[in-house]
Amino acid sequence: MTAIQKRLDNLLMKLLRTMSLLTSLRSGEATTRRLCVRHAVGGLWLLVMAIGLAACGGKQATALEGHASEATSTSVQTEQRNERFDALFLEASRRCALADYDAQYELLQAALAEQPEAPEALYELGRMKLIVSSSTDTVMRAEGEAQIRKAIKAMPERPYYKEFLADYLAGRNRYAEAIELYTQLTANAHTSSKLYTLMGIQEEAGDYAGAIETINRIEAIDGRSERLSIGKFNLYAEMGDNEHAYASIEELCAEFPDELRYRVLLGDLYRQNGYPDMALAVYKDVLTAEPDNSLAQISLLSYYKGTGQDSLYRELLEDVVLSPNQQMEAKVEAMQGFVMDAVMTDKDSAEVLYLFRHALQEPQENRQLATLCISYMSAIGMPEEKIIPVLKQALEIEPDFEGGRMMLIDILLRLNDTEGVAEVCRDGMIYQPDEPLYYYYAGLAQAILGNEALGTEYLEAGIERINDETDLNLAAGIYATLGDLYYEQKKKNEAYAAYDQSLLYDPDNVSCLNNYAYYLSLDGKRLEQAEAMSRRTINAEPQNATYLDTYAWILYIQKDYKNASIYIEQAIDGLDETEENAGIFDHAGDIFFRLKQNKKALQFWIKALSLTTDADRKETLKRKVRRKRL
Repeated sequence: MTAIQKRLDNLLMKLLRTMSLLTSLRSGEATTRRLCVRHAVGGLWLLVMAIGLAACGGKQATALEGHASEATSTSVQTEQRNERFDALFLEASRRCALADYDAQYELLQAALAEQPEAPEALYELGRMKLIVSSSTDTVMRAEGEAQIRKAIKAMPERPYYKEFLADYLAGRNRYAEAIELYTQLTANAHTSSKLYTLMGIQEEAGDYAGAIETINRIEAIDGRSERLSIGKFNLYAEMGDNEHAYASIEELCAEFPDELRYRVLLGDLYRQNGYPDMALAVYKDVLTAEPDNSLAQISLLSYYKGTGQDSLYRELLEDVVLSPNQQMEAKVEAMQGFVMDAVMTDKDSAEVLYLFRHALQEPQENRQLATLCISYMSAIGMPEEKIIPVLKQALEIEPDFEGGRMMLIDILLRLNDTEGVAEVCRDGMIYQPDEPLYYYYAGLAQAILGNEALGTEYLEAGIERINDETDLNLAAGIYATLGDLYYEQKKKNEAYAAYDQSLLYDPDNVSCLNNYAYYLSLDGKRLEQAEAMSRRTINAEPQNATYLDTYAWILYIQKDYKNASIYIEQAIDGLDETEENAGIFDHAGDIFFRLKQNKKALQFWIKALSLTTDADRKETLKRKVRRKRL
């Protein structure tokens, strides 16, 4: 005896000891069957079974409940079913509910060994084989299909057997067999759901006439619709039957004479299929009935453009875009076509911008037109300062337009408009209060403007909004900038803690590494760590004068004056003589003084003195120059 058989026999013994009432299953009474199960395995097990049956396709409950009540109605169900089959099939269903599919498979095989013709077991095992079989496992697929066909033959009244097989066959491009099964399933259909599936398979199979017949059946149930009429139009067109193709849309128009969009649709189909004169007649007829009909106006614009009637196109375009009564969607659609044509043909931007400018002077329902204008201006390379007013208008229309606010910040940063960045970020914190980016740039901007306390407050608020979804570079930047501000405020321990946190998010943040290392050197702390961090910065950016200066200064603090001079010379090589570089020239003077190159040191101190505006540095440099020494 195999291990599997032993396991099944043990299971059966446990089940059968509690199933003294299961013999009544053969009586055909569903209520008796439910009572047996309840006494046999308990209410909890029955609940699990119900859930499991629903999870396994929602069909097995019908199979089980119908098993007894249909026992006398068909030849298959009149066959005796012993207690072993019932127990095995019930346990297979329970295993399915527990997602124990290997056990379910074995139990179904064992159940079929007891009742080889049982349709519910044939269907479930066949379904499993078709689902799990690979594309190369032709034997298992053939077995599964044969078992489901056998189940269908035994119980043709169970539609879901046929539906599963039909879907499987359609998925394998066996359309004719699938169509035959769905035709059987929908023979007396009173709802359209399966008819839609049949129509789709017929279209895939190229059975256009059959698909049209199915659409007619759907219309008889649900009534005509735009979707179905267009479907018929396309099918007739594929068949080359233009007469019936247009008739399908004309019938739709006749049935709904007040729905002018169907008339416009008919005109569009005429235009797209080479009948422009008939299309024009339809559009004008619609606009006579409803002069501001946006669909007809948009279609007429396409007609004028397609027939090269530029003056009429431009005249109608202005009417649509500048009309205070026109819907925003129509204005945007009209401008989209105009913009696309302008970009592709290198049309003079003045004409496009003129329309945008005047259209945006009208009250705006939403930001769509402004956004389109921004996209166009960006596409043609307009100066960024010209885009700013339109971005601001878009944000006035829709204050929570996050993409526009981010774009505006990006532009203002490139233009060095620090006050503008601060203002936009304040609005961002109102409308997207959980976005840490606004707090970062607001804090940075306030620090640049000299409002260090406010900048610190913003950055600390930004830290509270960092979460698992926050960009790591952004989180690192917030902590690094906060570290800089803490140090400026003499909060050295807090500064170093912030730098450490920044480097956890981004260990290669060279700006943080540089500032951290420099401040450690000023404090004479952890100089080996400071040197290691600084070396990483010059390895990453070997031409960066600031990073070279920091490394040289750390070597100077370590009294390695010779090597310090090597790096400080690299730092000042070609360095601009600007105020922000005064400190580098000052450091160069100190380093060369330690090398007893006093004349060279004095030259650098004098240069630094001429550049700096910092009062403390100026006083120190004056003393060095006057005394010609440190």
